[in-house]
Amino acid sequence: MEIEEDVEEEPLNAYDITKPKDIFKKFNEKWTNKVLNEQKWKIQKRMLEEFIKETEFPKLENSGHQHVIRMVKRLLKNSNINIQACGLLILKGLAKGLRQDFG
Repeated sequence: MEIEEDVEEEPLNAYDITKPKDIFKKFNEKWTNKVLNEQKWKIQKRMLEEFIKETEFPKLENSGHQHVIRMVKRLLKNSNINIQACGLLILKGLAKGLRQDFG
């Protein structure tokens, strides 16, 4: 008579098996200044959407993201709701990709 033990296996998580991607080399402080100084909101939104797309990678390298946080703080004060929404999506992507390193 064999006794089967119920052992729950955790499903594989993309975060755990993926090597981190360093997006902050491309999107550095110079880039954030360029975004913030852009006068046309549609161009600014396109630039932010490019960054948001990069934050969708499962695991991000924690190579210094404070300049992005400072940018998002300013974006959330923007009068354009589209720009504010981009700021929130950036925070979401960073929190998901950096996990414990986000803070």
